[in-house]
Amino acid sequence: MNPKYTFPLNPITFNSVGFPILWAKRLWFRFVFSGIVAASTLLDTSAILAQSSAKLAITVQENESIRDLAQKYLGDPDLWGEILKSNNLASAAEIKAGMPLHIAADLVQLSKQQLQTALQAIQSATEAGAKVFAADTIASAITRYDEAVAQRQNGEWQKSIALARAAKLQAETARRETLAKRNTTGVAELSDRKGAVESRKPADTIWKDAPLQTKLTEGEMVRTLSSSLAEITFHDESRIRLNENSQAVIQKMRLDLLEKRKESSVSLVTGNAFALLASNQKKKNFDFVIPGMTTKVNSKNFWVQKDEKTTKVANYEGQIELTAQGATVVVGENQGALVQANQKPSLPQSLLPSPNLLLPKNNLTSFETRVAFSWEAITGAVDYWLEISRDKSFTNVIFNNNAIKSNSFATALPGVGSYYWRVAATDANGFPSRFSERGFFNIASDTTAPFLQLTAPEEAAIVRENSVRVAGVTEKDATLFLNTIAIEVAPDGKFQSEQRLRDGANEITLEARDLAGNASRLRRTVTYVADSRVGISYSLGLKALRPKHFVVPTAEFTLRSRSTPLSLITLQRFATRLQMRTFADHLGDFQFNIPNLAGTENFGLTVLTPAGYSAKDTFAVEVDNTPPAIKLVAEPPAVSSADTLRLAGLVSGATSFKINEKEIKLVSDQFAEIVRLQPGANLIRLMATDFAGNVATLEKRVVLDQEPPTLVQQQITPLFSASAKLLQISVKAQDASAMQRTAKFILQAGSFSYTDYLKFNPAAQAYEETVTLPKDAPDGIKLKSVVLEDYYGNKKEYQFN
Repeated sequence: MNPKYTFPLNPITFNSVGFPILWAKRLWFRFVFSGIVAASTLLDTSAILAQSSAKLAITVQENESIRDLAQKYLGDPDLWGEILKSNNLASAAEIKAGMPLHIAADLVQLSKQQLQTALQAIQSATEAGAKVFAADTIASAITRYDEAVAQRQNGEWQKSIALARAAKLQAETARRETLAKRNTTGVAELSDRKGAVESRKPADTIWKDAPLQTKLTEGEMVRTLSSSLAEITFHDESRIRLNENSQAVIQKMRLDLLEKRKESSVSLVTGNAFALLASNQKKKNFDFVIPGMTTKVNSKNFWVQKDEKTTKVANYEGQIELTAQGATVVVGENQGALVQANQKPSLPQSLLPSPNLLLPKNNLTSFETRVAFSWEAITGAVDYWLEISRDKSFTNVIFNNNAIKSNSFATALPGVGSYYWRVAATDANGFPSRFSERGFFNIASDTTAPFLQLTAPEEAAIVRENSVRVAGVTEKDATLFLNTIAIEVAPDGKFQSEQRLRDGANEITLEARDLAGNASRLRRTVTYVADSRVGISYSLGLKALRPKHFVVPTAEFTLRSRSTPLSLITLQRFATRLQMRTFADHLGDFQFNIPNLAGTENFGLTVLTPAGYSAKDTFAVEVDNTPPAIKLVAEPPAVSSADTLRLAGLVSGATSFKINEKEIKLVSDQFAEIVRLQPGANLIRLMATDFAGNVATLEKRVVLDQEPPTLVQQQITPLFSASAKLLQISVKAQDASAMQRTAKFILQAGSFSYTDYLKFNPAAQAYEETVTLPKDAPDGIKLKSVVLEDYYGNKKEYQFN
């Protein structure tokens, strides 16, 4: 098939770096096909029927019957009818000695061969278990085979061959389906993880986070990072626990469903791991591979640690054979062995005994989530290995620490629930003992706060003595704190104490805690009046022109002041003769919101303390809502080619002046400042604030343009004229600001050169011109260069090859 392409002719233009651009609006493809026939079915006999059968030319010999001929050339005497058919004979009586005959022996033999091949394929698939795992496919193959035999008996050789081939293909498909289903790849699962656990499939180039219950397949790698662990559960319930900084490869996981046989193989690349294999090993084979040696595992519980130089194996059940450098040792129960790189295994050594657990006691119920653990010290132990799990099989380990130096350790646990724990002792050679018997305890929740009642003093009491009696009752066995100091509680829960007071408001706090850590709290406020002096102090946040003369920018004023705690405060507005009242809080703070102010108003304050003392004061409030004025000496330009801008002007009535958040010092209300511009648009914000808080702002926008115009594209198009040589030139450009009205250009061809100017077309944003060349101008003239310039002097000459 040879496609033919048809393209419309279009002018060629060039971009700013000289690459051609096809401006074809339409691109038509026309494909011409000829002599193509497609057919594809399993039973399609067209290819066979199209073949011319090679016929064998023979001569009938004396005493040679038609059955003899069928046996000799077709392999079956009963196929004599095929000889009659091939030679257009009506009966066997027409066969005479010396008669020439034609026999189509090739199709007959091919039919026989195809049937044998199909039968062998069907038998092979059946022996593999196709009638169990691919029943429909093998049944279809058998049906096609039976049809092929029938067509052969009818002398339909081509149909017989096609059906036999189809039967063979389906039988082979059935065998593949059977093997795929029968001898399939098993899947392991990431059944537990803590911290950072990652996996990587054989085809992946990077490690990925492995969530809980990730399915792991053959060839997949799993690794743990610092302070992490991962537990992998296989299809036979065997488990491998990878501790921190470990890496393993799942080498093999196979299931033969017909034989009900399972095989698994794991290789430890680095780090350390515990293996707990399933107890029923009938028709199961679990192999733990350690690079650098040969292992024969007859143990269901062991530990392995591997790094670049050393491999350690600790066995807790059965035995493990280790072979390296031609030497073999058998590691028995509660024994460990060491294998250095390129060396023979060491002789097995006994492991340390398992520690006995001390605290917490079994079945203990605690209300604290932080639990202290302790166990008997083991002579010769360098470290201890503590594991805490949510389940007794330790498939959900929540704490794993193998570097505990002493025989005690405390840690916080997640919360309410049942916990199991166990400890192993590690010797000086780094071999961990068998884990101890598991311990069991509960953490329960008691969320009910203890009873707490305060009978003295009363809330908001005002006293003239410098101490007060604190009395009440709380829950039995509770711990009681008075202002964070523990006080004694009687066996019946009653308590009594004295609390010293300072002048003014005093807060008395009581806290009762039960054994579960629940707390109840009560507070009382007691005011101690030491003498009759009453003062009024105004908030420092108020803006005052002079003492007690405040200024505000709006018609509303918020008065914040302080006096004797819990005093009655009265505000008198002299202009309207209206009164407002409020109470000071326990610190003495009070507040009034005064609306509808105008000009300057005078006010009076009266304070009456809880002890009966009083005081008076006056103040004034002035409204100033006129903002400052900002005036520039000269307006800044809208566009600038310089990266600095000088601003100068006059600011009247301001106490603070900023340009773009920078504080500017005013000299006799005048300022002059250099502002640095950034490429592109710049917002310049001037802000003046007066004493009352009125704000005036002035915003100016200046564009910094230091870049020359950018060439977008250039196009030169010959125009055909009988009387002159014409060229239409277009140079499209863009710029952040306005561009010059003309652009100088140079045309060149060989030694010929022509210089002129293009005119700017604002609508097209392009420089355009139709140039009349001299009659002696050569052909093939091209644009050599063009100079683009904006109104701010930014200029660039673009050269073209």
